[in-house]
Amino acid sequence: MIKDHNIIYFGPEKWEGMWRNRHQLMSRLATLNKVIYVEPRITLRRLRRLLSDKKKRKELFREYKRSRVRRISNNLFVYESPWFVPIFGRSPFRNLSWWIWRSIFKRDLNKLKYIKPIVWVSRPYMIHFIGYFNESIAIYHVVDEYSAYGELTKDEKQNKIELELKLIKKVDIVIVVSQELYDAKEKQANKILKDILKYRI
Repeated sequence: MIKDHNIIYFGPEKWEGMWRNRHQLMSRLATLNKVIYVEPRITLRRLRRLLSDKKKRKELFREYKRSRVRRISNNLFVYESPWFVPIFGRSPFRNLSWWIWRSIFKRDLNKLKYIKPIVWVSRPYMIHFIGYFNESIAIYHVVDEYSAYGELTKDEKQNKIELELKLIKKVDIVIVVSQELYDAKEKQANKILKDILKYRI
């Protein structure tokens, strides 16, 4: 039983929308822990579209002044990633944007007194969130074979596989939701990592 912990869950989508496994899981964990669901960052392309619309532009600037944290229930919060720090470009600009975003988030997190949190990620690219919050445990939650998404080229697929392997090596626990994913990740992992793949839901 996970109890009396601070949990940061980095979501792949906004909190609002279809109720999914992650909503159920974080809502249940919030009965005994303090949980913050972090919504994904906006892309530069989407930001450009929003800024080109006068009505949307006004909404964005109103949102700039309000708190980025909202309470869903007693111990469950949602963090809206700041729109003014979009994902863009290649290194070093992409890395710089990640650094700025993490600095803002850590400042906002300190106000909520999240000390030595459990950091919970759900996509390979979220490796950028591991190791920056003095976390007690880092968890990678696998619900699908992400390298099979969309019309990926051979190189793009290989890049996703390699990024996921780096993430698996960096976290403490890997959770999978099916025997097929368990078998696939066990084959990808080295001997040490096979031991942590036994944690399943």
